[in-house]
Amino acid sequence: MRGVWLAILFLLVNAWGMMACANSKLDVVLLLDNSASMLTSDPDNLRLDAVRGFMALLREDDRLAVFTFGERVKPISDFVLLDAKTRLRLEARVVQEMTPSAAYTNLHAPLAQALDQLAGRRPDAVPMVVLFTDGRMDMGDVRTDERLTRELVEHVLPRYRAGGARIYGLAFSDGSDRGLLDTLALNTGGFSHSAQRPQDVWRAFGNLFENIKKPDRLPVRDGRFLVDASVKEFKLLSGSRGAESLVLRSPSGRSTVNPPAEHGNPVLTVRSPEAGEWQISNAAGDDTVVAESSIDLATDLPDYVAAGRLPRPLKLWAEEEGPAGALNLSRMSLHWWPEQDPQARRVVPLQRVGSQGPFTGQMPVLGLGTYSLELDAEGPSFRRSKRISLRVVSDSTPIPAVAAQVPTPRPSLSRPEPSPPVTPREAVQTDFFGLFRIEDQAAWTTLRSIFWTNLVLCVVIGVVLIWRRWRRTREGH
Repeated sequence: MRGVWLAILFLLVNAWGMMACANSKLDVVLLLDNSASMLTSDPDNLRLDAVRGFMALLREDDRLAVFTFGERVKPISDFVLLDAKTRLRLEARVVQEMTPSAAYTNLHAPLAQALDQLAGRRPDAVPMVVLFTDGRMDMGDVRTDERLTRELVEHVLPRYRAGGARIYGLAFSDGSDRGLLDTLALNTGGFSHSAQRPQDVWRAFGNLFENIKKPDRLPVRDGRFLVDASVKEFKLLSGSRGAESLVLRSPSGRSTVNPPAEHGNPVLTVRSPEAGEWQISNAAGDDTVVAESSIDLATDLPDYVAAGRLPRPLKLWAEEEGPAGALNLSRMSLHWWPEQDPQARRVVPLQRVGSQGPFTGQMPVLGLGTYSLELDAEGPSFRRSKRISLRVVSDSTPIPAVAAQVPTPRPSLSRPEPSPPVTPREAVQTDFFGLFRIEDQAAWTTLRSIFWTNLVLCVVIGVVLIWRRWRRTREGH
């Protein structure tokens, strides 16, 4: 009996470790361009709603630090936990400080100072920087601009790579240096987005949030979405509703009204929601609902992949916190499209492994660039979708370790389904007792350490039990 409990303990310890990786806390440094050019590129201060919304999308166990910058950097806040009261105070400080005044733009200084801020990050939190700018390196002198850009790429970026911190960039005008922002993201495993018009800023921040958090969505169909019993909280992103208030109706008929984005927060948060079908009374067509729940859609596809590694096999599954592990699914689908062309949607054919195993498919040959992927799944009592980004780079591009890491299915107490045949391209992966495969060497090293630690613990406990039994036997004589 003790041996059975030890085996269960081993599986639970490893399941907890995988769950901790999937639900990591964030330490985010937000860098906001405060140069005078913002008066032209965003005369209505729409970026403030985007900043409010971004804060609202982060969880209460995430920490945020905020800096504004022009030719100099001005700290607004050190790292703070984003509980409701702190978030509102921080929003007020950001609004007060976001009056554009700086004559020049120095991108080197805020990114270097963000590194100093990240030195105080929590050991169990994922470090990252979100850079929001409408311009380029511009200190009024071409030689100074070139020198600072060179120092940024040659000296600051290697420190980000060494520390495992990602940079996410958001370009907010045609004058932005998209090439530099893309270089920053590519070299750290992050992503960059652009907002061609002021009204696109909030949507771009929403895309950044999904890149960072990879939340599950509750699919919205004709303004309706299903909330199941596993949902602890959901956030409704108000889309392009503009000056119109958002009206949300619960399954029991109660209504909640969120004021327009110009006067409030473009995110409506509902905690401990009632289970059943909810309705957006005035659905805008692009409303998004993200959920925090015990159910999670997952795939073993990394954020970055080399062009020479395509076509690429992949797995998709749904899992639940705790020892339940993989969930049974009624249906799962996967679509992809170039990030800038949502109309060019393509489907990836999927097959199921066994009667309750994961779904498998193969990403086709894709050209260099960034692609959006949408997973959609249904179970006996839930519906989920997930939007992720895939960056295809050349074979010669060094892929940052943080961008190569992929999630793995949590071990289940039940017997796993047989794995599909290993293709030659998959042969480089490491198979862990048939439960799952790991391609990233760092993740494999961590898992191997956990296994041997638990094995040694089991051996020590076994020796102690045997010694105690032998001692009782001897004393009985």
